[in-house]
Amino acid sequence: MLGGDLRHALAPEVFLKPVLVELGASCPTAGLFLVEADYLGSEALDRWVERARSLVLPANSRGAIGAGR
Repeated sequence: MLGGDLRHALAPEVFLKPVLVELGASCPTAGLFLVEADYLGSEALDRWVERARSLVLPANSRGAIGAGR
């Protein structure tokens, strides 16, 4: 999730994830919050992708993500 200030850093876990789960989504990874100004070239994003890759790609290989495209 992108935001304007680090004071919103809990928003992915506290507000976004519960809504996604209520809609039937699976959320296998921890949420990520980045300040919008720091988004491009963010090392935090690269580290998150490396940690999340093993959790997300197996689901994708079963057709759970982007099925029917």
